[in-house]
Amino acid sequence: MASPAAGQLQCAKRQHYAALYAQPGAMRASFAQFLAFSQDAADNRTFLAQGKLQMPVLAFGGEATFGPGIGEVLRCVADNVEDAVIPDCGHWITEEQPQATTDLVVDFLRRAH
Repeated sequence: MASPAAGQLQCAKRQHYAALYAQPGAMRASFAQFLAFSQDAADNRTFLAQGKLQMPVLAFGGEATFGPGIGEVLRCVADNVEDAVIPDCGHWITEEQPQATTDLVVDFLRRAH
C-alpha cells in the first residue's frame, strides 16, 4: 500500500534508482539478499534461544505499511521495544519522510544511552 508521500518521490530520485538498477548485474545483486533468508531464520533461532534482546530497541515503520505492527513483531525478540509510526509514509521511510525519520531516531538515541 502506498502512502500519499510515496508520490512525492521526486522524478530525479526515481531516475537515479532506475539508472542504478539498469546496470549489469544490479537486479540480481539487489535480490540476492533474499537468498539469505533461510540462514537468517536459523541464526535468529540460535540467538533467540539465548534470550530476548535487553537493550532499547526502536521499531518504526510507515503508517501505510509496517508501522502499525512492527512493534509487536519486534517484541517477539526484544523486551525493551519502543514503537512509532511515521505518518503519511509508506515503505520508503527515509525517502518519503526524511526529517520525521531523522528526528525520531536522534530522539531515541539521545534517550536510550
